[in-house]
Amino acid sequence: TSFFALLFHSLSLVGMVPAKLVKPVGALLHFLLTVGFLVVVILVSVAYTKEWTCDQPVIPKLTLSESFDLNYAIGFATCGFLGSFINLLLSIFLTSPK
Repeated sequence: TSFFALLFHSLSLVGMVPAKLVKPVGALLHFLLTVGFLVVVILVSVAYTKEWTCDQPVIPKLTLSESFDLNYAIGFATCGFLGSFINLLLSIFLTSPK
C-alpha cells in the first residue's frame, strides 16, 4: 500500500492523474493505511499480554511479554496510526475535489 501511495502522490503532483480521482483515491489509500495500523496496534496489544497454552511438555504455557520487548514497536505503530489518521482527515476535509 505504501508503494502505491507514493506512486499515486508522485503522479498526482506531476499532473498525470485526473483531478477528480485525486481526492477519493488519496482518501482511500490513507483509510487503508489507517485501518492497517489500527489492526496492528490491536493485535499486538491483545496477543502480547495473552497467555497461550501449548500442548507439549517442554513449554506448557507461553506469554509473549516474557520473551519479547516491544517498547519501541508499540510507539512506532501508534505514531504510524496517528500520522495516517491525520493524513486521512486532511485529505477528506482540506483538499479540493477540483
